[in-house]
Amino acid sequence: MQALIASFRKVYFEVDSSTLPPVSKDALTEAARVLQENAGIRVNIEGHADERGSNEYNLALGQKRSEAVLRTLVLLGVAVGMVQLAAALGSAWYARLKRRCSYLAV
Repeated sequence: MQALIASFRKVYFEVDSSTLPPVSKDALTEAARVLQENAGIRVNIEGHADERGSNEYNLALGQKRSEAVLRTLVLLGVAVGMVQLAAALGSAWYARLKRRCSYLAV
């Protein structure tokens, strides 16, 4: 199950944004398809932010990012109960990689 979830493509965000970029559509459509075909999977969506700004702001931004991914997955037919949300902080030296949502098996 973890290998299946690890194959999900990450969704990357612009700086200071929780708006899903148009390029995320294919990744989220594929993740939704896999989740629907594997009803026993439970996924944790982690919204990440780099450390530019306060911890409170960045945790809230990470939460908003994970919520944006969840809303889209639900619109694509994924049951809300399959998904949990989380937020995480990272370091600025690889900030581009931290502006993302990733998936973990629950």
